[in-house]
Amino acid sequence: MLRLHQLKSKTHRTPLLGRLQGQRLYHDNNIYGYRAPKPYAMPDYTQTELNNRMDNGSLLRMVQAYRTHGHRGAQLDPLDFMKREEVLALKPERYGLTDESKMYNISGKARVNMVCKSSWLLITGRLIFLGILHVSESKQDPSAKEEADFKTILSHLNATYCGNIAYEFMHLPSASERRWWYHAVESWNKPQLSVDEKKRIHHLLSQSESFDHFLAKKFPNLKRYGLEGAESMMVALDRLFGLSAKAGVSDLIVGMPHRGRLNLLCDLLEYPHEALFHKMKGQSELPENTFHSADVISHLTNNPDLKYDGHPLHVALLSNPSHLEAINPDIILDLMCYRRWGHNELDEPAFTQPRMYDNIRLRTSVPKLYEEKLCQEQVLTTDDITKIREQQQDALAARLKKSDDYKPSPSYHLEGNWKGIEHIVKGQSEQIDTGLDRDTLVRVGKQSVTAPEGIRVHPRLEKYHIGSRLKKLEQGTGLDWATAEALAFGSLLEEGHGIRISGQDVGRGTFSQRHAMFVCQDTEDAVIPLNEINKNNANSQGFLEVANSPLNEFAVLGFEYGMSIETPKRLVIWEAQFGDFFNGAQIALDTFVSSGEEKWLRQSGLVLLLPHGQDGAGPEHSSSRVERFLQMSNDPYNVDDAYTTPPNWHVVNCTTPAQYYHVLRRQLAVSSLEDMQTGTQFQPVLTDPTTSDPEQVDKVVFVSGKLYYDLQKEKIDRGLNDRVALIRIEELCPFPKDQIKDELDKYRYATEFVWCQEEPENAGAYGFMAPRLSQMIPHHKLEYVGRKPLSAPAIAIPPVFKAQQSNLIKDAVNMN
Repeated sequence: MLRLHQLKSKTHRTPLLGRLQGQRLYHDNNIYGYRAPKPYAMPDYTQTELNNRMDNGSLLRMVQAYRTHGHRGAQLDPLDFMKREEVLALKPERYGLTDESKMYNISGKARVNMVCKSSWLLITGRLIFLGILHVSESKQDPSAKEEADFKTILSHLNATYCGNIAYEFMHLPSASERRWWYHAVESWNKPQLSVDEKKRIHHLLSQSESFDHFLAKKFPNLKRYGLEGAESMMVALDRLFGLSAKAGVSDLIVGMPHRGRLNLLCDLLEYPHEALFHKMKGQSELPENTFHSADVISHLTNNPDLKYDGHPLHVALLSNPSHLEAINPDIILDLMCYRRWGHNELDEPAFTQPRMYDNIRLRTSVPKLYEEKLCQEQVLTTDDITKIREQQQDALAARLKKSDDYKPSPSYHLEGNWKGIEHIVKGQSEQIDTGLDRDTLVRVGKQSVTAPEGIRVHPRLEKYHIGSRLKKLEQGTGLDWATAEALAFGSLLEEGHGIRISGQDVGRGTFSQRHAMFVCQDTEDAVIPLNEINKNNANSQGFLEVANSPLNEFAVLGFEYGMSIETPKRLVIWEAQFGDFFNGAQIALDTFVSSGEEKWLRQSGLVLLLPHGQDGAGPEHSSSRVERFLQMSNDPYNVDDAYTTPPNWHVVNCTTPAQYYHVLRRQLAVSSLEDMQTGTQFQPVLTDPTTSDPEQVDKVVFVSGKLYYDLQKEKIDRGLNDRVALIRIEELCPFPKDQIKDELDKYRYATEFVWCQEEPENAGAYGFMAPRLSQMIPHHKLEYVGRKPLSAPAIAIPPVFKAQQSNLIKDAVNMN
């Protein structure tokens, strides 16, 4: 999380300038939400150490080659089936090193690392070796040798870098990080395990194998993606969890694929076996008092509070929807293993890999190999092992029996930060009052453009942004979209709600409309004026976090989704540079945002701002593909059907700043000021203000978005105010049936009904709205007015665009 946040805090200054000044430069030090990383630096070489490195340059180059290329020669294949690459860079003769008995001075002075002793990665007081290579005196004594012969050096390098673990780190941009890595791996001695530690390893290995064997017997036709062939994963993660807990880590988040997921869940993450068996018998893993689709067995999750030697550790296994790239961790464990049964237990891998699976079938499993080793060491006897295995099978059988009575907890999804939040079981939530008194709105609006003393704002902003906003606030009319947004943000901050908005240039706004962040023209210090609201309130959570992110939709939207489910009482917003760009995050939208609540009961209040509208800019700069969001909604096709589950999301296409204000306000409720004052709320459908006599209306035009203003102008210019009525659909999903009915009741003598849109016929909201609107006017045909089908989202030939736009506007209001 910290690393990603730092990436979001970059400036548009050149990377070179950032490196020269030695810091990340997106005006971050005084901006709310910035978390400065702890300084970490390895001590530099002394002159004596540098001289020694120059005297032994050939040896140093070979050591650096092992650090850079050693992973290519590592023995990672557990079957020893693949031919190992010959890495020429690791051949000593390339460096003129052929005498195995020659002694080399490999030392630098050992010293206590005072700079980074606070880092949990380093043991307090550990010595940092700055010589050419760290070769320990012995297995018992990890201190560095002053000298070593070349044979010892070569053996140590091969054991360190070309063994069963591959280290790849020399690409890291930080010299301190690279030096930390090679010091850590070169000075590591294989630990001497105690009897209790060996028994713990045996328990994990044998329990995993017993679990897989039990499931194979009781559920032979189930794809469970067992861990057979990779049981060592349990030992590795157990060790990692334990070391993390003892080092003071409080939370560890795990994302993993399906292989061995059930083993990890039940054997380390305390997922009840009876809950798993309940699911395997065809029941749901989620509470009966909720409507849900549930998910497949290999996506199950748990979030236990573990303890290692009294040290607490909260581990969260994320819901992973078979898109393995959708979980992108800070640390990747790439475990090389084999699959005893192929992709799943119902697979026949010998179809395509006969030789490999002949090899695998002859192999003794890892747990049994370890049992043989423990018997040889007299840690366990064969009777002990038989008894342990029997006890494991008996325990699993008992839990299988208990699974018949298992009931999922009715509130398991409303724990932690979600405590006190209601889960709507069915139906739509009601429209709520999101307005505020005029004095509050004016005060917040003024604060949104009030720069602290000492900040010199750009003169164009002073005149056209600050001056204009203050004037409109005094008049109470002509408020633009950016002002409405600032009023929504500021009023939520006053109420103690936090807000986070991310996206490229969101501080300024893609279209230079927002300017939530002012940058001093003299010092380049940056401020967020709205954060002055709660500056002196130490207990308030009401601050605006502006995260100017890289232009990477998948990563950033995925991060913001995670932020929204972790902090449900914060308004979390992601803004696309253009609405078209969301498709880079299609996987996250399909598998998390649109369906996460129905699959996992994971609610999210994430808001997506997707600039949308045809203006001739062409493909990738015109359309948020609203049709896709509508298609992914769970809105009932039959308008008379009630919602059996809450809408999975709301698709809104506002036409006024006031509507935008209310939409943002209602998201956290637990284009005059009058439209935003107390007693006002978001309106899913807006009536036609220019029609004075509804009974004279012959034609009703349904429209959504900015096209309304073009239609309104055309209607007025042609004197058709009382002949044509424009019904604005502000909220497309959930379908606003009741509000549309109220509007249609006004125009009871209308005989023509039209859906008008500027998008192509196969895009936009037409495909969603047409079948639903047709049900509302059963005795009339709904006509379509808009562009013809197009495979691209928009046209980029200005004369053609203008002609099409003019024609559809005229056609929409023409009287037959």
